[in-house]
Amino acid sequence: MQNNVYCILGDGELQEGQIWEAALYAHQYKLNHLTAFVDWNKKQVDGYVEDMLSLMDIADKFKAFGWYAQTVDGSDPDGIVQAVDTARREQQDRPAVIVLDGVKGSGIKAVEELSFNHFIDIPEDLAERCMEELTETMSRLEEGMSHD
Repeated sequence: MQNNVYCILGDGELQEGQIWEAALYAHQYKLNHLTAFVDWNKKQVDGYVEDMLSLMDIADKFKAFGWYAQTVDGSDPDGIVQAVDTARREQQDRPAVIVLDGVKGSGIKAVEELSFNHFIDIPEDLAERCMEELTETMSRLEEGMSHD
């Protein structure tokens, strides 16, 4: 039986050494049933990732560690599924990483537009705006599904 293992990493988390030690280990032992997703939203609890400790090109960094790597639009579910399928076909005897290029708070403009939205209190007015936006999004999605 073949099992696949998936893990999710934050871009700020990639600034920590144990991540790269694990990346080396995964390549060394040909963990080709491992796929990591990096949530590359460019923010961390204390500011922008680029200002704290630049990661440069995340996919290139993983490639240098012997991984199969690709970057996709993190807000495109179909693109993510396609990336997983591609990784399964292309990774051969190495682990894979899919870098999800996104925006923190994506899908809710009121949260996306906040400068510091990693750790936030949600006052009642913000909660109401978020619920309104989510309700509108759900209505559009349901309407689109009824036309298929």
